[in-house]
Amino acid sequence: MRKRHLLSFLLVPFAAIAAAAEAPKPPTPFNLLPWPQALKVESAGELPLSAASKIVASDASLALLAGVLAGVLAGVLAGEIQMLGGFKPATATSAGQAGDIVLALDPALKNEAAYTLRVSDRVTVTGGGYIGAAHGTSLLLQAMSHSKTGLGFPKISVQDAPYSQYCGCMVDLARQDNLIEELKGVVDMSANTKPAVATGDMHKFASADARYVRITMLKNSANPGVHLVEARVLKVGK
Repeated sequence: MRKRHLLSFLLVPFAAIAAAAEAPKPPTPFNLLPWPQALKVESAGELPLSAASKIVASDASLALLAGVLAGVLAGVLAGEIQMLGGFKPATATSAGQAGDIVLALDPALKNEAAYTLRVSDRVTVTGGGYIGAAHGTSLLLQAMSHSKTGLGFPKISVQDAPYSQYCGCMVDLARQDNLIEELKGVVDMSANTKPAVATGDMHKFASADARYVRITMLKNSANPGVHLVEARVLKVGK
């Protein structure tokens, strides 16, 4: 009897340990990268996105930038929603209404890369500048749900801003050939402290007869436009 009680006494702690180890962890409601500084679930349920939904730029401060937002960022967002959901929302610069995605600017935010996002009867993405609004749309796409009934956005509010004023980039040395001269150029450009402008940098080239023109560009929804990385002209006969 003593052996049996001792065996039962030993089995109980091991069973408790096994149960604790096998207990499922609570599921993470959202998979967002990077995780914003502040996120709050405002209410249950979702805001459905339909073919009648529009992406609009509506704010008093967008008098000069409305065309930029509607023509570039809203167009990029509409294209990404089309790839994910199968339909492309219309873009406009009129006032938003229920069911729409509204893009706005607010200079009162910390910096141009800061943004707020709120989902109620509509989605409102407000950026301190263009890049902030773009970051907000990137997180919005990550939070978007897919189901048999269609696309939807959880009713959340988000506040986010970069921890640093400087954002770096990585030169891909593993999957791409890089000339020493090109790497030196990257190092030289790293010392550039001139702020970027909406029109970019203008480069002019002399006219020449060419057989091939190689252009390497970068583009994604977090950038306000296409970035020209390299332009190489190969002459006829070369």
